[in-house]
Amino acid sequence: MAAEGEQRLQDGRLHDAFANFRQLRSSFIRFSAPISAADGTLLSDRRSKLARWREHYEGLLNRQPISPPAELVQDASVASVA
Repeated sequence: MAAEGEQRLQDGRLHDAFANFRQLRSSFIRFSAPISAADGTLLSDRRSKLARWREHYEGLLNRQPISPPAELVQDASVASVA
């Protein structure tokens, strides 16, 4: 099958060649790497990892706004007057 794909590649039939190469790929389930939970333990099952990613991004995106430093506010007001 690989030789046939290579021959198609040499003949300029790219679509047919890559279709052949795709058939050579294994169809096993690919496992992803574990990720760390908030407490440092490793999570490897899909449901736990998705919940951890949700927790992570909710923490990043739902923070209270921070007031800018007084110097920055003062410099901005001086710059807008000038």
